[in-house]
Amino acid sequence: MIKKILLTALSVVALGVMNVDAQALPNTGFESWVHTSGPPAYDDPTGYATANILSSTFAGGSPVSVFKETSIVHSGSDAMKIVSVKLNSSPSPQIPDTIGLAVTGSISGSGIKTGFAYTSIPSAFQFYAEYTPNGSDTAWAVSYLSHFNTITHLRDTVAIALIRIAGTVSSYTLYTTPFIIHSGIPGTETPDTCVVAFSSTNMRTVHSGRPGSILYVDDANLNTTGVAENAQAIPSVSI
Repeated sequence: MIKKILLTALSVVALGVMNVDAQALPNTGFESWVHTSGPPAYDDPTGYATANILSSTFAGGSPVSVFKETSIVHSGSDAMKIVSVKLNSSPSPQIPDTIGLAVTGSISGSGIKTGFAYTSIPSAFQFYAEYTPNGSDTAWAVSYLSHFNTITHLRDTVAIALIRIAGTVSSYTLYTTPFIIHSGIPGTETPDTCVVAFSSTNMRTVHSGRPGSILYVDDANLNTTGVAENAQAIPSVSI
């Protein structure tokens, strides 16, 4: 299940080239935003690639789904608001028809880059969130640590932290979950890249998402205190 969730979420932003420009989770409080004039005009949190790219005419003109939030915040001036939207057209049969997604990375003329350089294993992934689902919809957040395998030329899973949010969460609540080290390589592999992704809707299958679910996220963090949990059975993820 973890493999399906992760690969589905990251397929939205192509997961082509890893971004190795930083050694910490970017824009943890979502106080920095980049404006795109469009049409349509939208804002993306600095350090993140979002499904807003699919709002361009070239990509099908779907609704904007990620917003700069200035009223419903946990701390500071801004937070990230993700609204699940129905795509007008999907650029790939593997991309769900309803999405609301933000993934660490960037979009530029040279392509889409996801992730950031990270060479340790934090004890936990945490953030504050509010959630208003459409019906029984669920929100997801994942932090994924990987290492490029020079023999297979694929990415090996080092550790994963996964959080599922179900039901209405009417005020900012702290969500935290430990990183689970892949059982096949505990203590023998050091990550080189971390990816963090937030989804406002269930994306386990192409048609499982529901439009109108709203996720607010603020003050995300990779907790470096304590020790990550070891030797758990986690499906391998190769990208």
